[in-house]
Amino acid sequence: MRIAIDIRKINEFGVGTYIWNLVRNLAAIDVQNEYLLIGSQRNLHELGPLPPNFKQLYQPEEETLWRHHVTVPFTLRRQNVDVVHVPHHDAPLFNPSKLVVT
Repeated sequence: MRIAIDIRKINEFGVGTYIWNLVRNLAAIDVQNEYLLIGSQRNLHELGPLPPNFKQLYQPEEETLWRHHVTVPFTLRRQNVDVVHVPHHDAPLFNPSKLVVT
């Protein structure tokens, strides 16, 4: 299964801790699913080394409405993502796959 996780808010208090713990613990127990992490290089750097089944879907640091609601869903469709996990309240309007918001 191809699972995308939005890590763009990893540097924020609360949700950032949740994202960090979620990704690090999934990396420790799951080698079968492929994880695509939506965020910048700086966001990915916060997580440290990850296994090969974790890859980055690069998003520039600066966030725009266009990028958030059009570019991200287009990238998810192109990557054939099965499930998108958005661990904050701001999910893209158009999602090409199943969506989990926590």
